[in-house]
Amino acid sequence: MIIVVHQLTSILLGKKYSAISIRCVAVVGIALFFVPLFSHSIYRTCILSGDMAGYLTPYPTTQLQEVKNVLQHHQPGITVMLPPSESPLNIRDQNGNIHTFIDKFYIYYLNQPSYYYGLNGDITNKYLFFFTMASLSNRESWWTNFLHDANVRYLVINKELIPGSENIPSYMEDIQHSLLNQPWLMKTAFRKIYENRGFAVFEMTKNDKSSSTDDQNLTDINWQSFLCKQTSISSVPTSTQQWINFRNNPHAISSIVSDHTDTSDRDYFSLINPQYFILPDSSGFPFNQEQIPSSQYFESIFPMLNLFTPKHYNFGGIIMPGPFDTLTSTFVSLPQSTSIRFKIPLSQSGTYDLYVRTIATMNSLSLQLNNNAPISRIIDPSETGQNSFKHLPILPQ
Repeated sequence: MIIVVHQLTSILLGKKYSAISIRCVAVVGIALFFVPLFSHSIYRTCILSGDMAGYLTPYPTTQLQEVKNVLQHHQPGITVMLPPSESPLNIRDQNGNIHTFIDKFYIYYLNQPSYYYGLNGDITNKYLFFFTMASLSNRESWWTNFLHDANVRYLVINKELIPGSENIPSYMEDIQHSLLNQPWLMKTAFRKIYENRGFAVFEMTKNDKSSSTDDQNLTDINWQSFLCKQTSISSVPTSTQQWINFRNNPHAISSIVSDHTDTSDRDYFSLINPQYFILPDSSGFPFNQEQIPSSQYFESIFPMLNLFTPKHYNFGGIIMPGPFDTLTSTFVSLPQSTSIRFKIPLSQSGTYDLYVRTIATMNSLSLQLNNNAPISRIIDPSETGQNSFKHLPILPQ
């Protein structure tokens, strides 16, 4: 920097000034460059602190290393740490310093098989842990069922998390309260194997809950019914009819928990015959603001808590149709009148029944096959999600 300024001043001032004068100009130029950086107290603190005002303060891993050592001396298994650090929470270490981590830090450090359901995590993981958080936010205990279903063996409770601000969402307080109390009280579900000041490690004691000999039951009810029946699922009408066409399937579902038998029949057929269940053509999503794919709602599980549960931050007061009302865990919202395309592969001409799976208000639905005249009908809100166009003659192109 000094060399650059020296050369610049030599050019501007020529040779009639002494070397001392030139150096003085260089020093003044450098000082003027740093004046804006030191003009504000926050900038001065950040520059002079040596650790960027605490931002680069090292995190002591002593207690986390103890957890890692304990897990390495036990049988291997899927390990999950809760509450998630990708939340409105900060981390206060054993020295009182504040940090902000993503969940991947703990996953990589512990080096155990786990689930990541953060911002760029797998969408299936987000759905699973949405249910977990929904149960914890209600201070209920059925969240353990989802950990069992995900074959989680070890649960690590992070006690270093603190609210990041005074306006922490109410559901995070409930989640923290549940996690800092329930595992210690649920002796039949958890066995504590280690605890220090920052973490507690539990082993799930009923990890063999599901086995290959268990009957496979399909719960096919709407989201509102699911919320109402989580603790008394046996009270939902059960259809145990045999599926004649699929008796030879070794993975056939033996019973269905349903609140609408006809809809469940079609849902089951679609699940085991995915070639007949056609998703909307996604090529137009980036160019049509009237088609909103569900991926825009599911960047993290916390917006899902606001959208799909009756929480304080659900300003509309409406439990939206979510991925749990669908067969593929995806949906497309159509807030305005628009056209949406389905690519239906048909190998031969004939007459077909077409079912459109929707959660709709009072709307008109028009169907146009290839270049034929559109067919229209009214969708009634009382319909249960299966709107049909029956006996449609189709000529493949």
